[in-house]
Amino acid sequence: MTQSYTGSEKSQSFHIEGLNDSIDRQKVRAALSQLVGVRDVDLSQDSSDVSVRYDPDRLDEELIAQAIDLAGYSATTPAGGGSSARTATRTGIPSSSLGYEDPGPSRSGK
Repeated sequence: MTQSYTGSEKSQSFHIEGLNDSIDRQKVRAALSQLVGVRDVDLSQDSSDVSVRYDPDRLDEELIAQAIDLAGYSATTPAGGGSSARTATRTGIPSSSLGYEDPGPSRSGK
């Protein structure tokens, strides 16, 4: 798991528990791609690791991990570059606070 920072772009790797097939990977990719500030999602097809490039002025590692958690998976990343792991847990934070794009009013008329 690595973290790098260049100017206004940062990259963070996460290990995701519960990725069993391509549908799981699509769910995680979709959840991360919707976050405001995410520039790229590189999700390995042969492991449970994902690397996310993002704008640190708009997003941080905790919010990315929470988005993964809200998608139904558990993400871990090294805390402070060390060997101990920090695990995302369900926090009850509404998705609006995670920086998701607002899709606007519902067209269903409800």
